[in-house]
Amino acid sequence: MVRTKASLVFLLPMIIFTLPSYTEYCSAAPPYVEVGDLLSYGYRLEVDHVVIEYYNREAPVMKRLVPDIVTPEGLFDVLIGMALHTPKDITVLPEDGFTSFDPYHPELEGKTLYYYALEIYEINGVSTTEEPDDNLGQFGYYFLRIGLGVLGFGVVLSLVYFGYCYYPKIFGKRCLVCNKSAIGKCTKCNKAFCERCYSNGCPACKSRTLIRFKR
Repeated sequence: MVRTKASLVFLLPMIIFTLPSYTEYCSAAPPYVEVGDLLSYGYRLEVDHVVIEYYNREAPVMKRLVPDIVTPEGLFDVLIGMALHTPKDITVLPEDGFTSFDPYHPELEGKTLYYYALEIYEINGVSTTEEPDDNLGQFGYYFLRIGLGVLGFGVVLSLVYFGYCYYPKIFGKRCLVCNKSAIGKCTKCNKAFCERCYSNGCPACKSRTLIRFKR
C-alpha cells in the first residue's frame, strides 16, 4: 500500500507539468476573424460571368473589418468568423450586395455577386504562411516543460524521502535505533523497533515483550 501511494506521488508532478502542454497542443486552433480586425485576404469576384476583381496572396486586399470599409454587407457578414487559410466560394444575393451609395461598385446594384476562393491570409499580422522558428522553438518549449517536470519530480521525491526517513507516522513505523522499518512496539515503553534491534530485548527499557504490527 505504501509503495502504491508513493508511486502515485512520484507520477503526480509529471502529470501536472505534462498535462498543460498536451491540452495546449490539443486546443491549438487558428485565429478567427472578428469585427475590427485588420485583414489581408483575397478572392475572385464575378458578376454575370465577368471577372470584376481579383486578389491573391501576392496582391491581397488590406482592410480593417468595419462597416462602410468592407462592402458589400454580404461579404462583411461572411468574413466574420472565418479562420485563416480556409478558402471558400460564396454567393451574395442582390439584397445583401452593392448599393447605389457604395463607394466601390455602385454600378453593381441589384446584381448577384459570386466570390470564388475567398481566403484570409492574415489576421492582425498573423499569417498561415509564417513558419515557426524551425523546430528550435518547439524543442525549447518542450525541453522547458520536461525540465520543469523533472524538477517537480525531484522536489516531490526529496520530500517523500525525508518524510519517509523522519516522519514514520506518515509512511509507517520506523525503528528507534537504526531507522529501518519496525516490526512491532515494546509493550512497556511503546517504542518501535526492528527485528535485529529488539533481538536482545527492548534497547530502551529492557523489556522482552514485543507487539508485532499487522502487515
